[in-house]
Amino acid sequence: MKKLMNWQFIIKNFCRYFAPVFFPLIILGIFLNFSTRNYLVNETNRKDLLILQNIQNYTDEFFLILNRLRLDFEIENSLQTLLANTLRQSTDNFEAFQAIELLKNIAYNHTNYNLAVKSIYLYIDNPSEAFISSDQGYSRIRDYYDPLWLKSYQLLRNTSQNTWVETRKVNDSTFSSLNQKKIITIFQKFSQSISSKNAGVIVLNISRNNLLAKIKSIPQIKNQTIMICDNQNQPILVTGKQVVMEQTTIDKIFKSEDSLFHIGSRSYIATKRVVSNYKWGLIILTPTQQVFNRPTQLVFLTVMVFGASILIGLFIAAYMTKTNYQRLDAIVKTFQSAETGKHFPQPSPQMKDEYDFILQNIITTFVEQKFLKTQLAEKMYRLKYLELLALQAQINPHFLFNTLKTIYWMNLAQTSGKPSNVSRMIENLSDILYYALGNPEKLVTLEAEIKNCISYIEIQSERYPDKFEVFWDYDESILENQVPKLILQPLIENSIYHGIKEKMGRCVLKIRISLHNDRIKIAVLDNGIGITPEKLKEIRARFSQKTDSSEHIGLINTYKRLSLVYNENFKMVIRSKYQSGTVVFIDLPRNFSAS
Repeated sequence: MKKLMNWQFIIKNFCRYFAPVFFPLIILGIFLNFSTRNYLVNETNRKDLLILQNIQNYTDEFFLILNRLRLDFEIENSLQTLLANTLRQSTDNFEAFQAIELLKNIAYNHTNYNLAVKSIYLYIDNPSEAFISSDQGYSRIRDYYDPLWLKSYQLLRNTSQNTWVETRKVNDSTFSSLNQKKIITIFQKFSQSISSKNAGVIVLNISRNNLLAKIKSIPQIKNQTIMICDNQNQPILVTGKQVVMEQTTIDKIFKSEDSLFHIGSRSYIATKRVVSNYKWGLIILTPTQQVFNRPTQLVFLTVMVFGASILIGLFIAAYMTKTNYQRLDAIVKTFQSAETGKHFPQPSPQMKDEYDFILQNIITTFVEQKFLKTQLAEKMYRLKYLELLALQAQINPHFLFNTLKTIYWMNLAQTSGKPSNVSRMIENLSDILYYALGNPEKLVTLEAEIKNCISYIEIQSERYPDKFEVFWDYDESILENQVPKLILQPLIENSIYHGIKEKMGRCVLKIRISLHNDRIKIAVLDNGIGITPEKLKEIRARFSQKTDSSEHIGLINTYKRLSLVYNENFKMVIRSKYQSGTVVFIDLPRNFSAS
């Protein structure tokens, strides 16, 4: 025991006297390491963003070309008509030759805006599958060296996708398939001049080698990887050192706010940019090895200082433990005497040092402990009672307001002077108020709870005629079992206002009550609008919060009231599928006393 206590006090004194030497050093080392790393990451991101801006400026030119051509053919009806007639009619006359040359020059002139643009095709549906290319003018697919682009367009012609990108390999000419070159093809649909229907497509072919050469001409850090992705985050072009990544990793980089990522066995600083106009994504991956050499040296220095500080602290702790052990042992024995009920020492009238002060406070604490426990138990009981009253008192004011408003308009509609519906609603409302304002701690039978819910449902049926149908599923043998008051009505109200009311058409509300293994099982189901996953997660989170919310307050209050009554001996589960419906399950003990 003595050896154990010695080690305990050595550790305690070690921490006490070690801290003034150790913590400033370790904090300084961590701060310097963190600050340096953070600065280097930010500086790398800043430089990489400038690179990405240059790349974006270059890629913007591709879409500028496409937008100019699209606007020319959509706004100028005569130009679109000229293209359609040229592709669909004979090309043997002089007028057709002039039209072909004009369209070819339009396409060719736009290729001069950017050196990476290899060719441009202009196409409108025609039986001959003819099109205008910037390099050969009038061409047919069967005779052209690049025939596969038309199949890609035909697959997506009738979809809502107006712009898409593909990476392809094409031959240098129609007569040779040995030398294929990689290109990036951007498809841009254009609509008819007089309607929004699709008229044709503009195809922009980009030389991959020329684009790579342009990007590599921008100054970069060693071993960097630059990636250009389309609007689906699919890589279009990768330059520099190849990094093997899964598609999920690319998606994570674009979604995350972090800059550091582990890919494979290495870590990288990722700088990203999403071009808002056409949703292309640009990524630069910089190996941390190229950036974090100096912080690694600082970490090594910090570890060395840390080791020296430990040795100094251990020496001081061992020395102080030897002198303080006897006094601490006296305090431990005082605790042991109090726990075993033996003779309790009287407090010293004078306090010579901190140990006498501690000992006197221990004695005083034990004397007052019993009184404090009694006071605490009484306060906890009052707090529980007041919280139960407050939660039950939160009857939804919207329900009262909407019910009275409905009664008012129905009364005006009763021109015959026979207010039968109004009288019935007033009677139901009176029953509900009388039932709700009773003793909040009193348990009620399931029969009384069901009767109260039927009154509520009749009022809502008048307010929303033919909107929903209610089915009850229970055995009459369980009606004498007792439950807390007002646990069903808030769930039914939640189904009507947040589920059924928001959905078009007639809906179904089902309340099922059963008894299984001395447990009362309650389920409230509806096929209303349901709850979105985000909203459902928020509602479940609010079950454990202390503050209330104006939305779904019935669910929240029901859960909290059940928690106050049954503590942990109950379950309340909400399951929902958006556009399909919601179900709330409650599991309660059968034999329970509210006292």
